Amino acid sequence: MMTSKPQRFTGIAELDDALNSLGTATSRDHYHELLGELRPLVVTHLDAIVESFDNVDFPRFPVLWSLIGVTSSDAITVMSRGIADPDKYARWAASEALAKCDTPESTDVLVNALRDRSSLVKGVAVTAMKRLRPLSALPQLRKIAGSRFQQTHSPGTVTAALTAIELIENGGEPSDARESPS
Repeated sequence: MMTSKPQRFTGIAELDDALNSLGTATSRDHYHELLGELRPLVVTHLDAIVESFDNVDFPRFPVLWSLIGVTSSDAITVMSRGIADPDKYARWAASEALAKCDTPESTDVLVNALRDRSSLVKGVAVTAMKRLRPLSALPQLRKIAGSRFQQTHSPGTVTAALTAIELIENGGEPSDARESPS
């Protein structure tokens, strides 16, 4: 049996070895464990990731997933590039990571992600709007809430969109949570 030569994605041996090791995972739990080992390396070597991210063979999903909770400008740059990836799982990981950020740039990217064709990405972006509450999201949230396709295939996303609309329009409180004047 031939084994493939490990790929060099970034030129940083420990990071490349960790990325290559993901292919050796024997179970979902093992993969998750390897992702946990990858995360500190991704954070440490973000500059190399920024440089290598657009290479066709670069493993975007695990890197983006490792960035969840990281809010540095380099991390947001990588996430913003990831949200445009052709692979829906890479876009999903990028949206999950961006949803944990609270910057104007990450919010703008998530507002644009409301238009994503993937229900995974769209669902994460809609849910993030409930927390972020940008006025710029209202037109697309209304479109999602009124979409027959979304109502049929993603009713949870429609419910989240309606909640986000209400939170944005009512200054952060759902209408049933506001007290009526006595």
